[in-house]
This record gives sequence, C-alpha cells and structure tokens, in this order.
Amino acid sequence: MGGALEGTSAEGSLPKAIGNIETQVTDKLKENNLGSEIDEQNTFTAPFSQITSKLKEIAGLIDSEKKDPGPAPGDGQKNGVNNYLNDITSMLGQVSTVNLTSDIKEKHTDVQGLAHIQSELQKLHIQVPQVTNLLMQLCSTVGNNAYYAKKSLTQLKNEYFVKSTEAKNSILKIYSQLDDLHNEIKVGPIHDAEEFLKFAEQAEQHFSKILKEQVENDIKDAEKALTSHARQQYVDSIKSLLQAFADKAQDELSPLPKLIDEDLKVGFKGFMKAVEGEVTEGETTGENINKLSSRASDSVDSPDNKKTAFANLSQKFKEFYNNLHLYVNKQVLKVYDYEKEKNPSGTPAHDYPRKLSTIYDALNELLIHLSRNSRFDCHVPALLDGISGALVDLKPQDFATVTTPVLDVMVSGVGKYVDELREVYISAYDSVTFEGLLCTEETKTDDAGQTKKLTHLTDHGRKCAKVFLTLLCTLLSSLTILKHNCKSLTKQQINKSTDVGRHFAELGFTVSDDGKQNGELHDTSLITGEYIANSLTFRIKNADKIEHLKTCLQNRDKLTNIINIFDILKCIYHHFEEYNEVCHIASSSSKSPCSVYEMLVWLTGLPYTAANSVMRHATITELFENPDKQVTDGEISGTLVGDSPIKAQPYDITFNKVIKAIDHVCSKSYGILTTVAGHGDADTTYGSDLCNNSLRLRYPSSGEDCFQMLLDVLWRLLPALRYLQTQCVLNDKYSGWANCQYGKGVPPSNWPCTDHPSDEAKCQANCQANGKPTCRPTSPLQSYLNDSLVGHLPHRVTSIGCRSVCSNCPRNKPGMPCLTPMGFRGFSGSAKTGKDIYDMINTFFGTGLISSVLCLVPKPPSTLAEHFSFASSLVKDWQYGGSTKENDLQSCIETSIDKLSIRLIESRSKFTNTLRDAYGSSSSSHSAQGHVAAYTDLASLSRNATCSGLDVQCGPYLQSTCHDAYNYLAHKHSDTYLSWAIYLPWTFYSYLKALLDAFQQIDCGSFCCRGCPCKPGSHGKEANCKCNTIVGCRGVAPTFYRYGFTLGDAQALMRTDSVKNCANFVTQLKALLNSNYFKTLLQKCDEFIFTIRAPFIWLNIALWSLSLFYLLCVMVGRLDLLHIRSHLRIPSSHKITAQSLLAAAQVGRLAKISYLQP
Repeated sequence: MGGALEGTSAEGSLPKAIGNIETQVTDKLKENNLGSEIDEQNTFTAPFSQITSKLKEIAGLIDSEKKDPGPAPGDGQKNGVNNYLNDITSMLGQVSTVNLTSDIKEKHTDVQGLAHIQSELQKLHIQVPQVTNLLMQLCSTVGNNAYYAKKSLTQLKNEYFVKSTEAKNSILKIYSQLDDLHNEIKVGPIHDAEEFLKFAEQAEQHFSKILKEQVENDIKDAEKALTSHARQQYVDSIKSLLQAFADKAQDELSPLPKLIDEDLKVGFKGFMKAVEGEVTEGETTGENINKLSSRASDSVDSPDNKKTAFANLSQKFKEFYNNLHLYVNKQVLKVYDYEKEKNPSGTPAHDYPRKLSTIYDALNELLIHLSRNSRFDCHVPALLDGISGALVDLKPQDFATVTTPVLDVMVSGVGKYVDELREVYISAYDSVTFEGLLCTEETKTDDAGQTKKLTHLTDHGRKCAKVFLTLLCTLLSSLTILKHNCKSLTKQQINKSTDVGRHFAELGFTVSDDGKQNGELHDTSLITGEYIANSLTFRIKNADKIEHLKTCLQNRDKLTNIINIFDILKCIYHHFEEYNEVCHIASSSSKSPCSVYEMLVWLTGLPYTAANSVMRHATITELFENPDKQVTDGEISGTLVGDSPIKAQPYDITFNKVIKAIDHVCSKSYGILTTVAGHGDADTTYGSDLCNNSLRLRYPSSGEDCFQMLLDVLWRLLPALRYLQTQCVLNDKYSGWANCQYGKGVPPSNWPCTDHPSDEAKCQANCQANGKPTCRPTSPLQSYLNDSLVGHLPHRVTSIGCRSVCSNCPRNKPGMPCLTPMGFRGFSGSAKTGKDIYDMINTFFGTGLISSVLCLVPKPPSTLAEHFSFASSLVKDWQYGGSTKENDLQSCIETSIDKLSIRLIESRSKFTNTLRDAYGSSSSSHSAQGHVAAYTDLASLSRNATCSGLDVQCGPYLQSTCHDAYNYLAHKHSDTYLSWAIYLPWTFYSYLKALLDAFQQIDCGSFCCRGCPCKPGSHGKEANCKCNTIVGCRGVAPTFYRYGFTLGDAQALMRTDSVKNCANFVTQLKALLNSNYFKTLLQKCDEFIFTIRAPFIWLNIALWSLSLFYLLCVMVGRLDLLHIRSHLRIPSSHKITAQSLLAAAQVGRLAKISYLQP
C-alpha cells in the first residue's frame, strides 16, 4: 500500500520490473472502477454459472438422468444418447419383441430383436446348396434341347434351300421357274392387251365425233319445221283473240264515263270537292276553301287586330265546316233512306244523322264562343269536352257502307282539331273569382275624436295571402333562372331539342317536338331566348305611379323609373322575409324539433333568426381565426379570419364553403318539405308558414348554442334522409321505392312494394287503378313517411341535443341508433313517386359540403353505423409503411402518435398499418389474400366491387346512413381521432357482434318470406336458410335499418355472376370478427395504452415504495434525526412517530401529498 516494489541491489532489476507492472495494473484497475468490478462476486460467478449450466445441459443430452433440472419429459421415457445405445444393445441380444426405454418408443412400439435376423441368415446358408443343384440340372436340360433344335435346322437348310436349280424339292428352283413364267406372259399376252387398249381409245374418239355431227343436223332440221308451223298457228289465234277483246271492251267501258262522274260526287272524292267548293260544269269554284285561305292576309300587328282576325277566322271556319257537314249529312241520309226502304217497319240500326248533328251543334257552339270572345278562356275546355263526348257516340266502322270512310274522316278530323285546341295554354285560374271577401274594413274613433279605418283580413283572405306567398318563392326563383338562361341562349327556339325548351318542360309546360307545333308554347323563329328575356324585363304600365316601389329597399339602386316584374316580386319577397324575421322574434317556445319534418322546418326558418347572423359572423368565424394575423386600430385589436383553409380529408375546409353549405341546407330543406308534403292547402300547412315558425320551435339566442343545435339537427336529420335516398333510387325489383306513390289520397301498405298503380285510371268493375286484379294501389313509402311501416317504426323522441330524451330507445341492444320519426302527416297536391323524393334529396346533399360543417366540432362515434363510417373514412387512402405525402391525415396521425406517447412508440407506422389492415384502405389492392378468412377486413362488407367465385363472400352488403358525419376529417383533430382509434375498437367489435346476433335472429316467417324455413337463431346458416338473395329477404332491410345501415349496392348483390345471399353475409361477418387483422388491432391497442401508461405506472410504484420506506424509517427514529423534511409544515411534525401518521386526524393531510395520489 506504501509504494511500488523496488527490491535490493542484490536481487537485481527483477523486483523493480515487477513493481512497475504492479503500478500499471493498479492504475488500470482504478480507471472506471474496474477494481471494484473484479472484487465484485458476480463478476466471475455469473459466467461460471452459465458455463456450468451449459455443461449440465450437454450432460443431459448424453444421459437424460443427469439432466438438470428435473427428470426426463413425458411418461418417464429417456432421450439421452446413452439411452438410445442401451436400447440398441438390448435389440442385439434378443429374438422376441424388445421393450424400449428411450423416447423412440413413441414412434416404434413393437420392435423385434436383431438376434432373430442372425437365425434367419443361418437357415438361408443351409438352403443355398440345394438351389445350386437345381439350377445345374436346369442348365443341362436346356443344353440338350438346344443341340437337337440346331441339328433339325441344319437339315432343313441343306434339303430345301440348295442353290442348285436341279436339286429336288429346292425352294430356289421353284423361284427360278416362276420368274421364267412371268417373262413369257409379259412378252406375249400382256403386250397384246396393251396394243388393243390404245386402238380402242382412238376408235372411240373417231366414231363418237361422226355420230354427234349427224344427230345435230337432224335436230336442226326438226326445229325449223316446228317453228314455221307454230308461227303460222299463233298469228291466226291472236287475230281472233284481239277481235273478241275489242268487242268485250266496247261493251264494258261504254257506261264508265257516267260512273266516273257519279263517283266524283260521293265518298272521298265528293268530300274533297266539298272542301274546295261547289262543282260547276265539272270544275270546282274554290269558294269554300277560300273562306280560310283569305284570312291568312289579316293583319295581326296590334292586340285589337289580333282579336278581329281571331273572331273572323272563327266565323269563317264555322261557315267552312257547315258546307262539309251538309255534304256528309246528305250522304248519310241516302243510307238512312235506303235502310228505311229495306226495313220500313223497323228502326235503322245506326242513327247517323242525329249523331252527326250533335257533333255539328257542339262544334258550332265552340266556334260561336270563340268568335264572340275573340280568345281562349276557361270555358273552352268544357266545350271541347262536349265535342269529344259527341265523337265517342259516332262509330261508323260498325256499318260497312260507302259513307263509312267519310264518317271516319269526319270523326278523325274533328278529333284532331279538338286535340290541337287542347294544346292551347289556358290558365287554371282564368276567370276564377274569389269565394268570399278578402278583407273587411272597420271604422274606429280614437280618444282625440279622429276617425280611422282599419282593415282586417278574413279567414279566406288570409288563406289566399298564404297561397300567394307560397307561390311567390317559386315564381321569383323560376323567373330569375329563366331570364338568366334565356340571356345566354338568345337564338334558341322553344322545343324539346333546345336547352330553352327543356327548361320550360322542367317548369311544367308542354313543349313541342322539333318542327312540330304539338305543345302549349310557340315553336317559331320569332319566339327565341332573346325575345323571352326581353319580355321578362318589359316595363309594367303605370307601375311607376306606385310610390312604395320607388322607395322600397330592394329598388333604391335603380336609376330609372322603368319597373318590371322582377322589381315588384323582389319588393314583395323582401317584405315577406321581414315578416318571417318578426315572427321569429316574437317566438319564445321551448319545443325542440323531434322529427324529420320539424327539423326541416327548423332549418327552413333558421336564416330568419337573430342568432343566425351571430353564428355565422362570430361562432363559425372563431373556428377559422388566424392568431398570427392581428390588426390594431388605436387601442382596439382583433384577429383576422384565416386565409388558409382548415386542412382536412378529402378536401380542405374554408369559411366560405361552410357558410355556403349552411345556406344550401336551409334553402333545400324547404324543397324537401314541399316535395314530400306539398305546398299546402286549406286543410294542411301552406308553404309560406314553413318559414315563419308557425310550429313554435325553439331557436337558441346565442350563436354558440345555435350552432350546436344546428349540428344536433344535422346529426339526426342526415341519416334519415340518406336512408330515404337509398330506397327511393331503387325500383321494386330491388325492394326499392322509386315507383311507389305517396301523397294525398295514397293509402299506406306493408313492406315491400311489388305492384304499382298505373298513372291512368280506368273505370273497371274491380275499381283498381289499372284494372289489374293483382295491382294494390298502396305504398310502403307512404307508410314510412307516416311512421307506420312495419319493421321501420321510429322512437318517441321528445328532446334532442346533449340531453336528448327518447322514451323507447333499446337499452339492452348495443350499437342501435335512436331512430328519428319522419313526422309527415298532412299531404297536399297530386300524388308523386319515390323518384321525385330521390331527385330532391340528391340536390339537398349536393357535393357533400354538409360533412364539412359536422367536421368542425367532432363527435365521438356512439353507434355501430357511426363506428363503421369513422373507421372507413379514417384509413381511406392510407399507404402501407407510413405516409408518403406531407400534411395528409395519415402523417398527422403519425405525428400525434409521437406527441401523445412522448415518443415511447418506437415504430408509429406499425400501428397505422394495423389500422389500415383491419379497416381496409381504398389504396390497398383487393388481392386473393383478402378472400382468406384470416385476412378479412372491414371494407369487405362495403367494397364496391363484388367478388365472384367459390367461397368468396365479400361484397357491398352495408352502407352506413351516417356516412356524412365522418366523410370530412380535419387534420387539426388528429389527436382526437387517434384517441378514438385506440380506445373504441373493443366497443366497435361488440357492436359488430350484436349485428351478427340480430341478423341471425331474423324470423323469415314473420316477414312473410315464403320458402325459407329458418327459425330465429339460425338465419343465415347455409344448412337452414333458403333465402335466394340477401336483397330479396324481407327481414334484412328492417334489421339493417335498426342499426343505421342500408344495403350497399342492391343491384351488384343480385348480379347473376356474383349473387349474394344471407349465408354469404353471415360467413363474411364471422370471418371479420375472427380475422387476424382484428385480433392484432385489439392487441396493438392494448400495447399502445400500456406503453404510454408505463412511465406513470412505474413512477407511481416508485413513489409508493418511497413512501413505504419513509414510514418504515420513521418507525425507528424521528424525522429530524433522518434529515428528511416532512410535508407537514407545523414544527411539531418533526417529532411525530410513525404510529401517529396513521391517526384519523392526519389522514386528510396525507391525502394532500401529490405523489401519493393515484
């Protein structure tokens, strides 16, 4: 310890060298506490222990009895090398079956001893000499037989195959003789035969030529003789026939000129002569047709000239038709007299003269009316009906005479004339008068003695005012759009082939075909888009004398006194909106909109509330404020609305888009109400009352509350409209309601809609709409709107919002949403079809901007449909292995993972990949692996593509009605979305399981699903369920509806090559619940939660351990002796004992120690 070793001079330099070594080693040991580590017992003990353990494992491999720890595995069998050698030794010494002791016994139970093989080999050595002797005998026998065979063959060769031609019995000699014979035949007979054949061929050609020439000469001579004779006979016969024909023609045609003259006066020819005029000396005067043609030159430049021309044309047409009537009547009277002569005592079968006179009188009455009034009015349709009724009674086709075609012409012509006049546009309110007084006047005298006249609306007047205000909205918007379109389509005429004509058809007018004037509106080159636009802006006469129109707020910007129809309509509409605003100010109701009808009414009236402006310019503005942009004006500073939009998926959200979406929803809500319930009548609610809060609904006074209530209304309204939209786009083949009628007078029916009434009612004995016994003029769509459709009954909602109240929401069925009632009771107007509702709702949703409003204040999913929508939208377009784009939702989620976990999660992409795999990203390819049950994802239940093939079940089964709630996902809410993605999968899983249970509990019998014997609990099992398609099963749609779903794509599910039934859906849903993806997701969520909580857990344990150590220490001495400062601030606290810490009086103070709190 004193210093380094030096030694003495006698010991030399060795001690000094050793001392240097000692010094260097000591220094090294002092560095990094190496010495203490060497002194530490575990420094060498641990490695030695590991070496000893490995050696024992090797010993155990040699001999299992030495294995450490424990005995051999299984039932005591041994698996060491020595054990295997012992078994082999036992096998070498035994003949019978050997009992093995090692673990090889598991695969080889009956093993014979190897000594048995040795005994068998000894027996084999004894039998080998015997086999050798037998083989030698066999070789000797074969050799003898071969010798005799060879001898016989040699003899045969020498006797029959001798080369000499003289040898007896030689086969070669016979061959030589046959060759000689062949040569002799070839030179003699064969040569002669060939020469004969050559001669015969030449002789054939020579003699056939001579014979042919002789026959042809004989035929020509015969033809000449026959032709000469036939010509002579033909000329004689023709002469006699022509003479006979001339005599016969003279006899037959001599009376023909007289008959032709008579024919020109009857039938069609006579009718055409009557059309043109009287016949004088074979020529027509043209007097009758000139009555009409002369009117073509009448002047129509002014309204007075038009009236005069119209009256003259009506009078001249009356005279023109009178001549035609006289002709036809004269022809009919001939037939009438002929029938009377043939049957004097009887009555003619057809009283044509009387019926023809009835038509004449009806048409004459119409023409006199037109000539007197000089225009078409409301009486014309009734007069036309009189003519049509008279035409029905006249059916000349039942009596085949010469006058029948003429009567056909009269009926057809007059009928076409009536049809043409029916094309004239006549207002339904033409010449209609009010049924009562619109207002009454009352005279009152005030306290000052002045008399005032007060005007009061009558009940009839109030209804008339509501009718006008109801049509005012439609009139102003329609005319504004019409003017805009006509200004841009200046050269187009009004017919079905032009945009102007199609727009008029959408407005309800009957438009003519191109080139055919068969509609209500003129299709001429004079009436174009430019002409219509100018007509709409024409100055209204004497309108400038109304002083209010000059001072009205809507017309103050006009620089001229030219007032058109738009100025008047805008003025009235402006005051109508003021009236609506006043009605909302006066309302103090606390009634919440609790049905779809009331929610649509609430949205319609929202723009007229005072809170609407605050909500738009304060509440919503705060969501877009940019803190980095401050403006200062003296002592006042403010925050500007951010120019940058809110980043979101799939599109960014801007302030203007949100305001536009709210305005769109409010305006289109009125359209849905009028489309479904009608514009109103005396027994229902008028359309104008939908805007003035006639239902006395509650509107919050503050902007924040108003915006929150708007979101609550949208959360309940949109799913109901989505379901209605999906059903109304499908026809009855796919259990849809597109052809189902609804409205006034349409009775409800049970689900589903199979047969539909015809638009044309027929007077049949069975009183059906189309005369078919199978047609049921009832509608499930009407039942759904009335909240009476079986399987779709709603809940009794009495309040909405954060504290919504529903008296019959199922508590024991998780995942079901609260079903909002439709609430439509009174209908007005004509009946419509579900296709009309679909068109209006489709316009309501538009481009999907409504989802951007719901995205501003995120709401956690609470139902199965909401979970489904959120999960599908969250992973949409996610990439495997992490985001490849900057500032998209996936990258924001990954950033949130780092932030919320304090970077404790090592690989954030692993968690996003798990979510992507479980829920199914749209960017992932749908490969064959996706058809394996273990790799089923959520998207397989709603994928647009329907897969076909054996054991392939994925398809568009489900579509969430809550799709709009999570279609937009803002990036700034990524922390919230991540929290939902971590904590909600267990709830989502349980909701999917509840859907599976509910689907299997469908009772096909209660839904009248014929041919399916499955009972509740077995629906969807292939052995029991006989439903051909999931679309055709009547219990599926109500079950999906209760969970907030509709069928994803009914047409794809019924496609022939990929039809899906209930069993396919059950199989796919079970595969999803049992898939590895879903199990991995739940496991990863557990790991994520534990990882982020682990630091706190261990810190909490450490603090509690320290507290326990604290208490143990004070049990030995006072706190001040241990120099530990107490959390108790009083001086006496340093002298307290451990027992006093547990006293009741001190527990409250101990509870205030922060690190002791859980």
